[in-house]
Amino acid sequence: YKKVEVLDRLPPPPAIDDTAWSDTARFYLIGIGGRGQNALRKIGAWDAIEPFTQPVAGRKDWAPGSGVDGGVLTVRADRPPSNVIQRDRLVSC
Repeated sequence: YKKVEVLDRLPPPPAIDDTAWSDTARFYLIGIGGRGQNALRKIGAWDAIEPFTQPVAGRKDWAPGSGVDGGVLTVRADRPPSNVIQRDRLVSC
């Protein structure tokens, strides 16, 4: 893989510690579960990413038209919590 060139039409994301990340409603959040965390540990990346994630114990889903308070909460007590991070922030790591 010595001759790989990555091209992207988008500008680079803000720095990992930029205050722009505090507006979480602006960004698409992705969850990193146990398998993803282990994979990132194996390649030595988790320690750089983890401080910028937030643990969550479940998820909330909304059906179309259900309204703000109409979501269904699912909590998985049988698994370690996933961690969420803004997709673009993960890129900036």
